[in-house]
Amino acid sequence: MEQKVSLEELRTEIDKQDLILLDAVAKRCSLVRRIAQLKEKIGLPLHDPERERELIERRIAQGRSHGLEEGLLVQLFDLLLGHSIRLQRSLVLDLASPRADGSLPRLGTLRLSDHRSEFALRNHFALGEKFTWYSTMRDLGQALREGRVDFSIVPLLRADGLVWPEVCDELMTSTLSIIGVENVIMSEVAGADRQVSSTRFLVIARDPLPEEPGQPCSTAVLFKALGGAEGLAQSIWGLKQNGVELLGFHQVPAAVRADPLFLLFLAGSAAEPLLIEAIADLRRGSELLKVLGSYRADERGARAKGDSTASRSLAVVG
Repeated sequence: MEQKVSLEELRTEIDKQDLILLDAVAKRCSLVRRIAQLKEKIGLPLHDPERERELIERRIAQGRSHGLEEGLLVQLFDLLLGHSIRLQRSLVLDLASPRADGSLPRLGTLRLSDHRSEFALRNHFALGEKFTWYSTMRDLGQALREGRVDFSIVPLLRADGLVWPEVCDELMTSTLSIIGVENVIMSEVAGADRQVSSTRFLVIARDPLPEEPGQPCSTAVLFKALGGAEGLAQSIWGLKQNGVELLGFHQVPAAVRADPLFLLFLAGSAAEPLLIEAIADLRRGSELLKVLGSYRADERGARAKGDSTASRSLAVVG
């Protein structure tokens, strides 16, 4: 009997500690919302990888002093930090703003074969509301246009590292707009080993984001150059001559076409005079060009440290 009572007492104490933990997490989320509002007001980037690394290192050291395992601490603070980033970004993108009926926006995506990307997608974007999975980009695009989902969130790259041609085809042939590009950190802990990588997701909406003068932006452009590799190299050089920074550069694999498209990410808003002129020059040297949308830029919208996608591609065509 004494053992049973003791067990019940311990369970009761665990229940109390769980409530304390829930209260602490709720308070942390409230602080995250306030931080997001403050960063937005003063123009600071939402994502600070250096601070995140330092914070996890400090928490691991503090947790060890309490006798906690490093694997648990890494997973715990990866989860908390991932939620904080997702919440801040969602507030800015209005993914967390209630709809007219009080529910959160409905999110749609492609069904993925890469389980790590799918986990990152769920962890980073899913806000506890409906997250609908579609087998094809055409079906997802139609659901977005018909209002059955409010935003579609799709990976920029497939598991083989190439751009999804179906996504680019849908963007090329529809009025949908890119309103965000998210660099999502993926981490796995196996024993003492921690593997960290990242993947990028496109946030797509029925309508483009409204212009915000003074707000740093990036712009996505689908582009097919005249004159093959030489014409492509001249077009990219023209961007540099116009003072436009090329943030990212991807060739789109041919799905139903013989000639490849190129997906460019440019610094600046498509409504800014500098980029308007640069895109006009780019169009003159192109067989096909479409601006896919401008979106708010911070360090997530820019080329990540060590990412030489643009330089590698230029080396190929130069």
